[in-house]
Amino acid sequence: MSKKMSRERGRPRSRHFTNDGFTALDYLSTIIIKYGIDSKDLFNCLLEAFENQESEFGDFAIQVRKEKKETVIFLITKNAKVVAQLPIPKQLLKGPNPFKDFVPTQKARRIMPEISENEHPQIKDLKFGMKQINLEARVVDISQPKNVFSRVGKLIRVASATISDETGSIQLPLWNQQIQTVTIGDLIKVENARYVTYRGKAQLRIGMGGQIIVIEKNQSTDIV
Repeated sequence: MSKKMSRERGRPRSRHFTNDGFTALDYLSTIIIKYGIDSKDLFNCLLEAFENQESEFGDFAIQVRKEKKETVIFLITKNAKVVAQLPIPKQLLKGPNPFKDFVPTQKARRIMPEISENEHPQIKDLKFGMKQINLEARVVDISQPKNVFSRVGKLIRVASATISDETGSIQLPLWNQQIQTVTIGDLIKVENARYVTYRGKAQLRIGMGGQIIVIEKNQSTDIV
């Protein structure tokens, strides 16, 4: 058996990665699993740091320590304490989120926390890393909508709703048509959401196939 075949044996099947790329993704996967980080948030933060030398999300900060021809050395900290310092191939930062097609090794999966998916949790029960969340809450505030550009240059409209139950409150981003769906005072049901942080604030984000259902309309805000 050749050395190359020996190295490949046992490697999870996924999108093609170089040895350096595979090592970096597997290491980052252990961080994602250990701290309950959303992989998309981490990847976007790496991109922002690559462009601006530093970036933050939640309690985490990422800095570029050194840039080489084919790799970038990133420093990842949590509450100012070092989590990791590692080189990441630039090629990984030029395409779509590589974690989507990446299968962590057994070493990474062994430290996966037990995060149960709750069909009808209260806001106080939410934990980082929870997905497929379905809950009911009241809309207590909606920010002024604004236009932003997506990473692919598409113009989108976004607002931030604050939803609340008897146990707490959380932010719920509203995109495009969702903004017209709800008003302040509505009782809504959020389906297929995940718990993330963005710029230090907790959020519920609607996943693919998810939706917002208005259970009880606030009649005092209806337009006659």
